Formats: sequence, structure tokens, C-alpha cells
Amino acid sequence: MPRPTIPAKNFQDPRWQQKRLEIMKRDNWLCQAYGEHKGMLNVHHRNYTTSEPWNELDENLITLCEGHHQSEHYILGFSANAVANALKKSNWMVEHRRKLEQCILEGIISPEEFCELMDKKLKGSKAIQPNRRRNSSGLRAP
Repeated sequence: MPRPTIPAKNFQDPRWQQKRLEIMKRDNWLCQAYGEHKGMLNVHHRNYTTSEPWNELDENLITLCEGHHQSEHYILGFSANAVANALKKSNWMVEHRRKLEQCILEGIISPEEFCELMDKKLKGSKAIQPNRRRNSSGLRAP
């Protein structure tokens, strides 16, 4: 399922403005990322599931300062390219890649479940050193 297109006017809708306030209040009016905070608070969509942002699941929304919000979008693009390049260089067959895509698009496994599975697989492995590993987004859980 492709990402829904959200008309710009929907972000001006009073229902979205109310939802934003609820998410910011839930997050104690604080940026949920670690590090130096810059700019005003934004509500970031971890994942778009609807073209009506006021109907987005709360767990898909997180409060970020402008600096972390911009960084999250930049890192998302960079990470997507890195994954695509890794797949191109891998021995994964087209069938494997389609199953990975299906897992992502259909939410068959959550990012948290995937990370937990990978941590178990990598335990004791030298492939990724624990002190160099970062979590997928650098964000606190809501």
C-alpha cells in the first residue's frame, strides 16, 4: 500500500490542530529526540496511514523540535538509499526482496520486533559492534 497523499489544506484543519495539541501534551511539550533542541515544536508522522492526519494513530505521531524534525526527514531519505544499495549488492533474490517489501507495507513485523529479532541474531556477532550501534531513529518511545 503506497503512502497516502495528504492535501496541504488538511494540515490547517481544526481537527489536525487539535490532534497536534493532544500529541504535544502527551509528550509533555518536549522534543522526544535526544540531543540539542532547535526551533519550535512539530508533530512528526513516523508513518502515514491516512490522508486525514487527525485520524492518524497516536503511536505514529511524536513531538520533535524543528531541528530534529528536519533531521529525521533527512536521515529517512539517507537510510532508504542505504537499504536500497545494500539490497542491490546482496545475494537476495527478487522473491526475497518482495517478501521484505510485503513485511514493511503490510506491517507484518513492527520496526521494534525487527530490531529485537536482529539484536538476538547479532548477539555475539562481530558484524555490528554494540558500542557503535544506534537505534533506528534516535527517538524515545512515546
